[in-house]
Amino acid sequence: PTFVDNALPVLRQRCGSCHNPDKKTAGLDVTSYAAILRGGGSGEVITPGDAAGSHLFRVANHDDEPKMPPDAPPIPEAERQVAAITYASDPEKKGLGRVLAAWQQARRNDERLVVAGLERSRLPNPGPGVELVGKLAPEQYRELLGRSKLFICAPRREDYGIAQLEALADGCQLVTTEAAGGYEALALARKLDARLVGDDLAGAIRTALDDPLPDYAARAADLLEPYSFAAAQEIVSDRLLARLLG
Repeated sequence: PTFVDNALPVLRQRCGSCHNPDKKTAGLDVTSYAAILRGGGSGEVITPGDAAGSHLFRVANHDDEPKMPPDAPPIPEAERQVAAITYASDPEKKGLGRVLAAWQQARRNDERLVVAGLERSRLPNPGPGVELVGKLAPEQYRELLGRSKLFICAPRREDYGIAQLEALADGCQLVTTEAAGGYEALALARKLDARLVGDDLAGAIRTALDDPLPDYAARAADLLEPYSFAAAQEIVSDRLLARLLG
């Protein structure tokens, strides 16, 4: 593990919305290694050779004040260790072959793509850097999404995109091809980062892993608000029932 490969993506994901080149809260930008080395308004934030003693580590671990992120749990060490995930209960519909081909072209070193929803017997030789985990319980699958950086899919037609919406809700970046049908998640993916949408899946994978937008997850949460349970309840109680009873 290295700082650039393992720690920096987590800092971008969890801290980048407030500490970026355009919004340097406390004078600190965490979107690049060079910027972190420059420190913030109060001085150095990392100490080379002493990660555990560095100010940045201690505030992120809630050992020192101010605790960061504020009003949130400490950043877990194991967060987002899975490079990418895809869901392939229907391999043909989900474009699993295209996903696997793009992954082999894009992957580096020990990066790993996890394939969920497909039994190992149906894909005995998935290729290097690919792990099949079979069918998971819903809570296991959502936990895995929460540890993954990207959700990759390559449908030619998508009726709605529930799996993609779940991935966005759990903080994954969505890498996808264009697709016909009522692909609800596609418009959100374009708004969040148009670089990650298109036929060049391999290029989009590398862009998402190497140059993720720091506020992607926060903006995804905002865009997903109309799909929340509370929003659905409001529609039923305030609109649907009113029409039925009125």
